[in-house]
This record gives sequence, C-alpha cells and structure tokens, in this order.
Amino acid sequence: MADLKTIAAEIRRGEVVFLLGAGMSKSAGLPTAAELAEQLPADFKPPDIERPTLVDISDFCDAEHRRGQLNTEIRRLIKAAQDRLTEPSSAHLALARLKDVNLVITTNWDTLLEEACDALTPKRDFYPIITDADLEGRPKTPETLNIFKLHGTLDSASSFILSGDDFARFPHDHPNFWRRLENIFIDQTIILVGYGLGDENVRRAYNDVRIERRVPRQVYAVNPHVIKSRMGLWRNQNVEVLCDAESKPYGALTFFTELEKHLTAPVSVMPVIETVPSPTIPLAAQRYLSYLIDLLRPLTFQGIVQLERAMVTLDVDDLYVHLYAAPEMPRAEMLEQFPLQRGAQIEEQLRERAASEPQRIDEILKRHKSLVILGNPGGGKTTLLRYLAVIFAQVLAEEKLGLKEQRVPFLVPLAAYNVELRRNPDLDLLEFIPQWWRTETMTYNLTPLLQEQLASGTALILLDGLDEVFESAERQRVVARVKAFYEKWKKDNRFIITSRIIGYRDAPFDAADVAHFTLQNFTADEIHWFAHNWWAAYLRKARGDTPAAREEAKNEAERLTTAISRDPGVQALATNPLLLTILALIHYEGKELPQKRVELYELYVKTLITSWSRRRTLAREALGSLEEVEAIKILAPLALWMHREHPAGTAKREEIEKQVQDYYTQKLPPDDAVSAARSFVDSVRKYAGLLVERGENAYGFLHLTFEEYLAARGAVFAGQVARAEIFETLHPQLYLPAWREVARLTAEYLSLISKEEATASLFIRQILEDTPPQKDERGKNVVLAGACLLNIGAAGVEKKLWEDCLTALYQTMIAYHIPAATRRDAGLVLGELGWLPDDLDEMVRIPAGKFLYSDKDQTQEIRQPFEIAKYPVTNAQFKNFIRAEGYSTERWWSKEGWQVCQQKRWTEPRYWDDSRFNNPLQPVVGVSWYEAEAYCNWLKEQTGKSFRLPTEQEWERAARGRNGNIYPWGKEFDARRANTSESDLNATTPVLMYPDGKSAEDAVIDLAGNVWEWTASLYSRNEPYPVLRGGSFYLDAIDARCAYRFWIYPVYRLVYYGFRCARTFSS
Repeated sequence: MADLKTIAAEIRRGEVVFLLGAGMSKSAGLPTAAELAEQLPADFKPPDIERPTLVDISDFCDAEHRRGQLNTEIRRLIKAAQDRLTEPSSAHLALARLKDVNLVITTNWDTLLEEACDALTPKRDFYPIITDADLEGRPKTPETLNIFKLHGTLDSASSFILSGDDFARFPHDHPNFWRRLENIFIDQTIILVGYGLGDENVRRAYNDVRIERRVPRQVYAVNPHVIKSRMGLWRNQNVEVLCDAESKPYGALTFFTELEKHLTAPVSVMPVIETVPSPTIPLAAQRYLSYLIDLLRPLTFQGIVQLERAMVTLDVDDLYVHLYAAPEMPRAEMLEQFPLQRGAQIEEQLRERAASEPQRIDEILKRHKSLVILGNPGGGKTTLLRYLAVIFAQVLAEEKLGLKEQRVPFLVPLAAYNVELRRNPDLDLLEFIPQWWRTETMTYNLTPLLQEQLASGTALILLDGLDEVFESAERQRVVARVKAFYEKWKKDNRFIITSRIIGYRDAPFDAADVAHFTLQNFTADEIHWFAHNWWAAYLRKARGDTPAAREEAKNEAERLTTAISRDPGVQALATNPLLLTILALIHYEGKELPQKRVELYELYVKTLITSWSRRRTLAREALGSLEEVEAIKILAPLALWMHREHPAGTAKREEIEKQVQDYYTQKLPPDDAVSAARSFVDSVRKYAGLLVERGENAYGFLHLTFEEYLAARGAVFAGQVARAEIFETLHPQLYLPAWREVARLTAEYLSLISKEEATASLFIRQILEDTPPQKDERGKNVVLAGACLLNIGAAGVEKKLWEDCLTALYQTMIAYHIPAATRRDAGLVLGELGWLPDDLDEMVRIPAGKFLYSDKDQTQEIRQPFEIAKYPVTNAQFKNFIRAEGYSTERWWSKEGWQVCQQKRWTEPRYWDDSRFNNPLQPVVGVSWYEAEAYCNWLKEQTGKSFRLPTEQEWERAARGRNGNIYPWGKEFDARRANTSESDLNATTPVLMYPDGKSAEDAVIDLAGNVWEWTASLYSRNEPYPVLRGGSFYLDAIDARCAYRFWIYPVYRLVYYGFRCARTFSS
C-alpha cells in the first residue's frame, strides 16, 4: 500500500494530478446532480419520465430548443447554493494550499476551488481551462494552478457539458484539449477525490480509458463509496483506496492536511536510490517504452459483460502461447543443406536441420535476425508483434525468449504507411515511424531515439500487415520502400514483417537474408495451454494469486478444452488463435460454442452490439432506440464501403460519418441526420468497440476479420430486392486476394445464418460460371466457388451445384493450360471437400522383360511381373494406418524399426498437423523408411496380398518404360507435367494433379517430382542405406529424371520423403 510520503515525492516530481468528483462539492454543501434535477421547475422536465436525471432533462430541452434556458437555470441554482456558503470550503482551501500541485481536473461546475485560491493569503494564481483556446493561452509559470473544467464552469453557462450530444461533440470541437487530457492519463498518477467507486459512471469512465489502452500507471481513491469486498478488484486494476494506519479511507480534508505535512517537511539530502534503467537503453527511451507497454500490453475484451463488470484487463504476456512456424525455405538454402549422393558423410543432426519442420518462434528468433511471418487471418501475427514489443520494452528478452540482447522496439502498421505514401510518395520509414507514433497521442519526438538505435544496431523494427495494403501496385511500392529502408539499416538491427498468406507472393519481400516462416494452427497442446493461460490470468487478476484461484483456473481450463474437443467443428475453429480467443470468451459466458466460423462471428458481433446497447443505456446517451438489426444495417454497408474504398482499413472520421448519414437521412431531417451519425460513430467506437482509432482522427474496424464479415453482410443487404445483385456487388473485386474471405463469408451467411439454400447456391453458381477478366486468373473462379463450400458442406447447397463444383475443381486441377498455383489450389479445395478419386487404390501391372536402366542405359531385366501403385500413398490412405493403431502395433514393424519408433515416440508422420502438407489428396510426407515398410506390412495383412516397397529397378521400369525415357512422359522436361522447383509452388501437390506427367507406357502417375519415394533397395556396399527415387518439389528437373538415384538414412523423416506401394503380381 502506498504511503503519503511516496505520493508527496511523486507530487514534487510533477507526476500527480487530482481528479475531483461530485463528492468534493457535496462535502461543501452544494447540491448533487440528482438534487439539482429535483429543484428544476417542472416545465424543464420530460413529461414521460417519472424521476428524470439531469441528462434526461438536458436531452428533453435540446429537443425543445430550450437548452440555453436550462443552462441559465442550472447556473442560477448552483450560484444561489454557493452564495449561501458563509466561508470557503475547508477541503478546497487545503487543496489550494498544496503549492507543489499545479494541475487539477474537475467534473464539477462550481467555482469553489477558484474561490479558495482567492481566499488564501497571499492569493494563489489559478487558470481555468475549458476549450482549446484556453489551453493555448494558459500561463506557463509552475506556481499557477491549472484547473481543467471537464464539464464546463459556473462562470460561463454556455460551456456546460451535460447531454449525450455534448459529450459526442466536445472531442471533435476541441481535439487539443482532449489530446492533452489523454496524455495526462498516460503520464500521470491520478488521485480521485469525491468519487464513488461503485458509481457506474466512474467505472464506465475508467473502462473507456482502459478500452482506449490509455491505462494510467496508478490511480488512488480518497474516501470513495465502495463496498469493502470489492476493493480487491480495484487494486487489481491499478486502483488503490488510500487509507490511514487503521485501514480506514481518508476523508478529503484529512487527506489534504496530512499530505501538506509531507510536502512541507524538509527533504532528505541523502541520495535517493531509484530504479536505474539498463545502461544500454538510454534515459530518453524510458518514457517511450513506458507508453508502449501501456498501449500494447493490455488486451481488451469488448462485449463480454462479466469482464467489463469486474474491470479485469488481461495482459498479452500472460495469455501468450508460443506459436510455431514452418520455414518457407528458399531453394538456394535447401540445395546448400540437401545431402547429395556424392558421398559427403554428414552427421544425422546436421541433415535433420534441413527439414522444413515447424519450430517455436523463440527458437526461430535465435537462428534468424530478420523474418517475414506469414499466417492466416486471425492466426496471431499482430499479437506476436505486440508480445515481442512488450517483452523487449520490459527488457525481458533473455528471460522470455532466450535472447541475450536488448533492443528498443518500434511497431507500425504498413497500411498506415501506405496511406501516407499516397500523400507523400518520397516518405521514408525513418520519417514515418516517429510521425505515426505522434499521431497516436505520444508527444515525445522519437526521431533522435530511432536514429540512435538504428545507427547502433539495437533497434527492433516490427512492420505489421503487408497484406493490408490491398492494391497490388501500392503493395509493390511499400515493399520497395521497406526494402530500401531494410538494406540501409539491416546491420545488427532486427526486422520482422507480417502478412497474410493469400496475395503475399504477388509482391513478396524477397531480401536474400530474410527468412520466411508460416505460422501454424494451434495444436491440441497449444489449445490446452491457451485455455490454462486464459483462466489463470483472469482469476489471478480478479481474485489474486491464491491456491483456490489456481485450482479453479485448472478446472475451468479443463472444461473449456473438453467443450472444444467434443465437437470436430469447434475443434477446427479452435486451431485459429483469434477464433479460440472468441471461443474462450463465449464459453466464459456459458453459451454453447458455435461449430462454424460465420456462426461464431455472428454471435460475437451480436454480443458486442448487445453490450453496446446496455452500456449506452447506462450512459443515458440520447441516440434513441437502436436494435441489433438497425445497427447491422448501418455497420454492414459501412464495412463494405471501407473494404472497397479504403483497403488500408482506415478512414477519416468525417468520411465515416458521411456514410452513416445515408442511413439516418432516410429517417431524419438533414441536420438531425448529421448529429445522429456523429453520435453513432462515437458510440460504436466507445461502447461496442467495433471501430477503433488508428491514427489522428482516423478509424477502422476492430479486426480485419470482422470488417470482412460485416462487408459480407453489406453485400447481402445490397441484394435485398434482387438476390442476383449480391454477386454483382462483389464482382468488380471478386478475384482480388483481399476479397476472397468476403465472398466466402457471404456464401456462408446466406446458407448457414439466413438459411437461404437457393440464394447461396445461386451466388456460388454465379462465381462458378464467371469468366475472370485476366488470363492469368483462369480457374480462380472455380477455386473460389469451391472455397465457398468448405464451411457450408453438401447439405447447405443444392445437390446439382455441389456436383458441378466438384467436377469443375477436378477439371481445373488437371488442366494443362492453367497456372500451376491455381491448379494446386483447386486440388487442395477438392481434397478439403472430401472428394477422393475412384482409382486412388489402383495398382498398375508391369510385365516382366528387359528395359534400359540408369544414366548409362544399361540393359536390365524384370524377371517377374509386378504391380505398382498408380499414385504415391496419400494422407487419406495413411490415415487408415494411424486409425488401425499402426504406431502401437509391433507386428507390422521390423525389429530395428520398432525400436526406433519406441525410442523416438513416433505416433504419426512428422508433418501430419502441418496444413501445408496434410491435405487428403497430398502424398504423405515426413515418413521414415521404417514407417513406409510398416504401412506396407499392415496393408498386406488387411488385404491378404503381398504389398511391399518397390525395388529401385521396379520403380525405374515403371517410370521409364522399356525404351529408356528420360522423364516418365518422354525425352524433354516440361514443367506443366510435374511438381519440381520450376513450378515455384514450394510444397507438395495433390497426387493426381499431373495426369499429363504419367509414364508413357503404363500410365503410372506422379513419378517425377512432388516427393522422393522410398524403395526397398540399398544404395551400395559403401552406403548400405535405402535408395530414394523421383526427385521432389524442392529440387529441379535434373533430379526428377527417371534414372536419378539418391540415398539417405532410413530413420529420416523429411518434408520431401514419401513412398508408393508395390506387390508381386499374382494371377
């Protein structure tokens, strides 16, 4: 608990501001707002409200155009009460005597503090501040008491701030006043005097500060009216009730009197030991770092009533679960590490390191100085950057990340940079970063600090959301500018850039020394840890770090993970960090967890709007009744407009209000529509949280995901009269990556929420039958139509549409003339929809006989006919082996293989949970030779047929035919027939994607490229290890030749290793 001596020291340093509430005036004998309302004449009061508040009366008088009369009457009543006082208020006199206090904020209209200053001998100078003009003219002398009059002052009746419209208009009319106030809350310790902590207005005001992430570093309360049992909740929020030695809250007069004793006592000349910043972080950085922590550390959970009521803020470093990311290795790096057959005896550990296995972010940071982090919507990219910024700002990089370095972090959104580049194409990031932070109410000039850190190689540059620069030309410009900045300052500094996966390759950040990683979905273990962190953080904040709270957190986390694991649909949602967060919030409210993402968005937005209405009611804002449907009718077209006209995700408040006016103009006179639009924007930002401030007078939606969802709702609204118009609304942007999710969510909303199966089918069919405008977009309409079905399923659309989509996806996947990336996307969607080819298990008969073998065209003979699988073993097929408990059944394994399996605790292929490689139609990868052998033995037992791995002679005969083709299809390489590095896909493809790459004689598919295939043969006497054949997606055409052979240790489970089965032919 803080003592008065500590507070006095803070006051001397100019770090304290007093905030006076109604209790301060009431203690002097003035009426409260409720008492003023009772004293007003009846003709000022709305006739339909039995006991109107002062706000109700003000709203009524606004509507009656009698606001000026009301203000005059209020002024008369307060002045009369103030004139009846025979002497100045003792508490106000005691406060005025505190010479070290030069800033007071008051919500009271009276002038008791001003009169107290005049009553002192000698008089104390004071200066009331009510508007921007007052702020600019204030005296700079430290002895003057600056009095911020938040609600106006008795000396000027026209300045009273009382109605909902007053509150909405004031920040707009007096932005400098408002910004100065925000800085006070950031920089200063706040002492509340005359406030009731149980008062909903006080709690709402504190929450508003917290929601804006403007968390004061400490708040003290003097003599609050609060139930003792709730004091703990306030302490958990940096709010402490000041008490004397007997733990009784101070009265205002006693507090000021006792505080004066400490302020007037001689100051010790002994040196004061204070916390010394790290010597490698300059003193100039401390204010910035403190601000950054206050801004980025708290996570707010809008719309969750219980969390708002308890006023619990959870911190990003409490909730954070270490993400895993898989490297997108450039081909040059792969070739450097790839073990070739030319004999280099490289240790197993070094070879394993070449694998494209997911790694924890902290481990990645130890190996790579600069990164591009790719991820799906809501995949945790921005949260990761916030976490890193907070950890480095707290000088905890070694403790939390294992990095023995200290850096000053600078986090900026690239979408905001793009907006500024439109105005100033020559704007360098060195200029923009400080400029962006200044617009975020940080008055400290960061330019010298940024330059110093860059020059000394101790900066951490965090650039968020390259994908949120939607226009391709603009993204290329941003990439070029960022790359120039990186090349100039990369020495010793760290750079981390984030982007969504979709669309990134159109304008990649391709600096040679920057590693690319893709964030992975949460696994079951990570979902468990998130649930544990969530409940532990909440209960620790709400109830303290007690054994009972820890036990309850454990139990609640188990309840959440059990609820998630109970339903496959919910499980799929929970792998995404953003959706898992929302699931946790909804589960906290005791609601049933939705199975589909559009249902989840719908429920969450409903919750936000419900909370908004509740909070607006408590605030008594005069906007009138606004139901959920009406709110969506405003927000949905706004989101659609924002997504189309402001792809950076931000727009000026004036533009947003203009869009909202379109709704109100249909219902209200023009002037009233303008006022209603202004109030709506302010309310939806403050109380629903769907709009957030993203710069000076600029706003955007809470998260891009919710903008996309509401934009989809906007498209549905656009087709209210004619449903075919839904497609026409989206068509101009349909094939831009930024609109993919909008189209999908539109289809999902129509089918799953509106239950309009026919309309959803019509919309998807219009996409399916459309012709993309650009030649290189061929097939993208089919991929998008198929993607629209992923979360809907066959039951949500017409049967004929479902069948037509599957057919079109298959034809697109195998089409020779369509770009390889689009073909792959079509195949992956086909696999996700559950389609499997009828011939997936087909075996192809290869007759006995002579054939040309190896690069030297030696003649060899296959003495016995055999059969080889038409395709490599897919994930869909290998899944049956796992389900049959293949990893725990010893009889299917060789002795050596079983020993390795047990030692390494294998339970599935290495990349089984990696979304880049686990589509049902992709070949299974990350399997050792032992696993391939075990699969064949299991299949042999299941079918009674002699399944095994092919010998390398059998494999080459199946690939080359009898006449020695160089590639399965002929003599010349053709990149459209195989997945090699020439295709630049950087991942495996569905096994049936290249029918034109089949072996010429026997029509065996996918023998060239895609994955190396294990065989039953050993390489040589000197290298007695299994041979692999066929090349892979990581290597080029020379390795995909039929004669090319390669060896590796049988224990290896790399991302480009798969296999296919063979069996001895039996008539």
